Amino acid sequence: MASRNSAKQILSRLFHARPSLSLNIAAKKNYTRLAELLMARGRSIGLIIGCGNGGSGIDRLTMTQGLHLIYSDVRRTSKTDLLCDGQQLPFANDAFDIVVLQGVLEHVLDPLRVVEEITRVLKNDGL
Repeated sequence: MASRNSAKQILSRLFHARPSLSLNIAAKKNYTRLAELLMARGRSIGLIIGCGNGGSGIDRLTMTQGLHLIYSDVRRTSKTDLLCDGQQLPFANDAFDIVVLQGVLEHVLDPLRVVEEITRVLKNDGL
């Protein structure tokens, strides 16, 4: 009986130690790499779609020198610069060096349309 309780305790600890499904364990590394690529380019302009109140690891990108970011979302938050829908972006073609989405596509009605809009506003050599 003691070993059964020990096994339950171990399983319980493992269950509670696992990362949350909402934890993006690659974000910090990816944003750091993006920041390095952008610094090599010099001055850049970027769009964040669905900024919410930030996002895991995004501070690595926001601190990049020479990068001006526009924060957009469908609702006003403390970070939002522009209220707009990713399915119809109010920007000219080839306007941005980088476009960032984090946890957005699963919330939109037409994810393919959002990707088409990103492709449209992103420069040919954009990230």
